[in-house]
Amino acid sequence: MLVQRTKKLTGISPRAWEHPAEAKEYESQKSVMDSFSKLLNTMRESHPFPVVRLQELSSWAASGQYTAILDGNYPRRDVTEENAREDIKEGYDFYTSSLESGDDPIRKAAREVGETIGKAAEGIREKLKDAFKKE
Repeated sequence: MLVQRTKKLTGISPRAWEHPAEAKEYESQKSVMDSFSKLLNTMRESHPFPVVRLQELSSWAASGQYTAILDGNYPRRDVTEENAREDIKEGYDFYTSSLESGDDPIRKAAREVGETIGKAAEGIREKLKDAFKKE
């Protein structure tokens, strides 16, 4: 049902939806050049390509999360400051783990650069700390 609605909303020819392998192929490309090309192709777009959106929606629906939401099985909360802080932390943890577990080459390179900068900053901090201890 979700996939059918998405097909109609995109306005793409019904024949185009007969090739879900295209989305899988697009997502399976893992070289640096493929990642760079994807980045350039979607940089000015407000949404991913329709076939990619369809693939994501299909995966989400197949995971059972969509059915659970329709059945009313989702977290409910009162909006309080404590809950808001907890929600923000959970969101931060989710996106952090998502970035850490990604297999995109550009994402991996950025993560490695970030780790290297973090280690260098820690080293500088320790050197400065030691320098000020001696005086």
